[in-house]
Amino acid sequence: MHVVIPSRRRADTIEAGALSLFPTATVCVGESEAAAYGRLTKRLLVHPDDVTGMGPLRQWILNHVKDDAVFMVDDDVYALYTLVGVRARRLRVP
Repeated sequence: MHVVIPSRRRADTIEAGALSLFPTATVCVGESEAAAYGRLTKRLLVHPDDVTGMGPLRQWILNHVKDDAVFMVDDDVYALYTLVGVRARRLRVP
């Protein structure tokens, strides 16, 4: 399974949020933001800047990631909750 985080204008917050939960994820960013995100991770998937909107971007990712399963994570995620067991538990580490 390939984990991809589509991101835009969040280079200053993604490291403490989504990348801390999914440290091996590939971050998908536009060409104009590749340098800013490149300081955070080497796992970049760079799309043309003219691919805009979540629908077209998600389709672009599916067309360019060669894996049977692609899991996309929002770039503003900072915690997950598990509903296994009696109580919901908050997860903040991978």
